[in-house]
Amino acid sequence: MLPKGERPAFASLSVVVLILVFCLQVMGCTTLGTQRLERYLAQGNALMAAGDHEGAIELYRSVLQAHPQQRKIRYNLALAFVQAGNPDAALEELSRLDAQADHRNVTYLTAIGGVAAASGKGGRAIEAWKRVLELDPLDVKVRELLVDELARQQAFSEAYRYAAEAFRLGQFSKELFAKLAELEVRSGSGDGNSWKLLEENHT
Repeated sequence: MLPKGERPAFASLSVVVLILVFCLQVMGCTTLGTQRLERYLAQGNALMAAGDHEGAIELYRSVLQAHPQQRKIRYNLALAFVQAGNPDAALEELSRLDAQADHRNVTYLTAIGGVAAASGKGGRAIEAWKRVLELDPLDVKVRELLVDELARQQAFSEAYRYAAEAFRLGQFSKELFAKLAELEVRSGSGDGNSWKLLEENHT
């Protein structure tokens, strides 16, 4: 486990890109309105696939000047910023989407957490992922990310509480029991032995 605050700047770029692409697949296609806008989207995706992130950013920005409410294109712009190594700009675009959705869209919030965590903004990530779990308590992946980030910030009692909630929700796994055992000790809540026993006997 890394000491508090010890994280290479934007070291988890590949993880963030995977989170963003997964969220993009979940979003699906929004109604772009015209075939011209659909062509712009395809062109931007082709530029990103070719590694021309700056070209994709320029294209997406030009489309948004004329169509500022196109959320799919703004989301792709955020992804292009991530791949270009500019997490602050990505967070700005994702925050705009989050505000448009009245902070109730788990896709945007999950992505905000991923970009923020990977760029060393653990507090922002924790805030976003907590909001996701308010909206969807059964999101196993986000709960895991939140628990890990809280532990990285040495907020062991809070991390233990969120991990224990996964147990109460029936999200059993050997990994969860092992994490609960460690966090129970680190938080001073117990010796972790009961969780270790569950880990040993879980199939």
